[in-house]
Amino acid sequence: EPTRYLGIMFTPQGLATDIMTRRLDDGIRITIDRWRDRRPSLVGRVLLTNACLLSKLWFAAHVVPFPASFVQQVQKRARQFVWRSKRSRVAWDSITKKKSAGGLGVLPIHEQSLAIFGKLVQKMFLTVDRPVWAPLAHWLLRHHMARVQLHPSMLCAEHTWPVPAAVRRLPPFWRRALAFWKACKGES
Repeated sequence: EPTRYLGIMFTPQGLATDIMTRRLDDGIRITIDRWRDRRPSLVGRVLLTNACLLSKLWFAAHVVPFPASFVQQVQKRARQFVWRSKRSRVAWDSITKKKSAGGLGVLPIHEQSLAIFGKLVQKMFLTVDRPVWAPLAHWLLRHHMARVQLHPSMLCAEHTWPVPAAVRRLPPFWRRALAFWKACKGES
């Protein structure tokens, strides 16, 4: 039985990502059903998508790594809501552009969740003004790295990521954190 703390689900193995994504998807579906009969305009549906549907994701995006399949499912639901379950008239990339660039202004789910997660990773690796939880995060990362036979010194190595198989054995949260950190360091 998972434990809920501050809205995030945990099991003895760590984050309960599958349970969290299922609950988020259910919440989005229920919200769409609630608004469907009210028949808002296109602008109203875009506003509701950003303010009511996608906002459910942003809190969890701080700690829950969203699988690509989940992001695609949420995009599909958002697209169907914006176009009233009809076939999409415009490509999703165009819909997520800013209004000033000719789009509708729907927030891009993948990019937004990466940006939110990036704030957490940045705080985790700060050397000045570190949050009080950063040492615990470092300890957890070292713990998970040791479980898959990765030495923590590999984080400091400049161009040595020859261990993708070992990194793939890390829990999803830490795979995503390391990938983000690697991208910030400018490594490919």
